[in-house]
Amino acid sequence: QEALSEFVEMRASGCPLDVFSCNVALSACKRGRAWELMLGLLNDMRFQQLHPDQVTYTTSISTLGGCKLWRSALELMSEMDVRQVRPNDHVYGAIISACDKGEQWRFAMHFLGAAETDGLKANIVIYSSAASACEKGRQWQRALHIATLARARDLKLDTIMYNTSISA
Repeated sequence: QEALSEFVEMRASGCPLDVFSCNVALSACKRGRAWELMLGLLNDMRFQQLHPDQVTYTTSISTLGGCKLWRSALELMSEMDVRQVRPNDHVYGAIISACDKGEQWRFAMHFLGAAETDGLKANIVIYSSAASACEKGRQWQRALHIATLARARDLKLDTIMYNTSISA
């Protein structure tokens, strides 16, 4: 809350926006689950012709995912494509987590495949989120397949992955 107050004060004093200060404010929005304020800040960035980066999108997608606004998170992924901002492992982790929280196993699988196609080294959190989305969608075979993929990539399975595999 304090970080957002500082940001508002900075804006009121006429300081120009930059991507770094916006990313700090977006992180504060994430901590406060202030998704509406976050979307407004993204619009301000667009209006000021600032170029959101991977941190901007990771934080924004994560905020939306935490609020179960997976459709809006998907829209930001589309915007990244239009703006030619290449997703990294953090972005993929955020969108797969948003899909998990929204119980959207098809999208989770899509983005897991996209991360692999992009040659990114996915971590166990990404695989666990994708498996969890599949488990929530009653896609137990896919959830187990993701666990197998994670093992094949020499990832150490975590409690979430084990619990997902057992409950699937």
